Amino acid sequence: MVKTEKKVGLCEAFCSKKYRRASCNAILLAIIQQCTGLTAIKLFWTKLFLSMKSRGEFNMSIPLSVQLINFLNAIATCFSFYP
Repeated sequence: MVKTEKKVGLCEAFCSKKYRRASCNAILLAIIQQCTGLTAIKLFWTKLFLSMKSRGEFNMSIPLSVQLINFLNAIATCFSFYP
């Protein structure tokens, strides 16, 4: 037996009790991420780390440091809704 998934429209995603909470959480999360400015900072992390490494202030590899910060950002985002 194969289950087929029903596509959810925009109106149903916001008006239906079943999807309303998830839709509001997704929009709130996007707004919070944009308001914190983290997206803008993430664009320049590699340049910042390269600059620090060239001055001898940073010893970690650049790709590892960027991935570590992205991982920590993902964890913080997952727990941002818990009081």
